[in-house]
Amino acid sequence: MSSRIRPTSGKVKLALFSTLGPLEGRSFLDLFSGTGQIAFEAARRGASPVVAVELLREQRKSLVQEGKPLGVEVLISHVPQGVRYLCRKGRRFDIIFADPPYLEGWPPVVVELLESHASLLAPGGVIVLEHSKREPCPEGFPGMERREKQYGETLLTYFHASPEPLKNPEGGERA
Repeated sequence: MSSRIRPTSGKVKLALFSTLGPLEGRSFLDLFSGTGQIAFEAARRGASPVVAVELLREQRKSLVQEGKPLGVEVLISHVPQGVRYLCRKGRRFDIIFADPPYLEGWPPVVVELLESHASLLAPGGVIVLEHSKREPCPEGFPGMERREKQYGETLLTYFHASPEPLKNPEGGERA
């Protein structure tokens, strides 16, 4: 998988935050955070806590320095390990945003990872996956409403959870 940074365009960022609506008091997780622009914007709009997960060495110093004044917690980790760590710590987020590298097979990996760590998403929360229109996203999570919005080459796929905790096929809550 690549280590290229491809910041979210201004048009897509504006559409994302417009669709999400007010963020005051909502928790926000930014996976594949890159430059941190999405996490920082969420914090500026009142989301709290905000956690950014990024591994790339060249992004670390900038993320940590710029994130501190905004109260953004930076987790330096591969996304799968970061997700597992946050689950072990019992963290939950109202909004999970993932912007993995385009055209490298990430959408099904991200969906499977978040599905197997469903406790990370708060009841009534939303998962947003940014990806290339040439790399379709899997159908996703049972029991979650799915919507897609296209902006040029970019798709934002939204998965909205019900206000009740997600259930696994055996009937218990998914962890």
